[in-house]
Amino acid sequence: MRRKRLPKGQTKLFPDEPTIVVKIEEAQPKKYFCPFCLYEGYLHEFQIMNKKGASKKRAKCPDCGQKMRMQTLTQKMTPVQLAQFIFNYQHFWGQHRLSWQKIKSRLKILGISNTFWEAWKQIKQEYYRQKYGITYEEYLASLQS
Repeated sequence: MRRKRLPKGQTKLFPDEPTIVVKIEEAQPKKYFCPFCLYEGYLHEFQIMNKKGASKKRAKCPDCGQKMRMQTLTQKMTPVQLAQFIFNYQHFWGQHRLSWQKIKSRLKILGISNTFWEAWKQIKQEYYRQKYGITYEEYLASLQS
């Protein structure tokens, strides 16, 4: 491919020399929360290194050591959605992967404890209503009798 030449007598590509203003703003690195212990950290802290470099699909919490999908780590969750995620996870996989002591203390630190536990109670009531047709309290009473 051949380059075009400038017109005769023109020595500059832009004769009027336009002014270009470049504004560079430093973006603050985003922090993410581990859904298993609510550890807050930057993305590079969660990255797993493999032979080809940093994994784009998997992550590992530096605090509790739980592995998760990168999509799970980076999704935005409200306290209600977090309660739904943890409740579903607990009933599917069991409690052994959740760090309840860390979750409880970090919920208080984040100031979302009340919202989380109210959502938790509603989710739990709905779960027992769908599964057994009774409330959680009625379910506990039936176990004791």
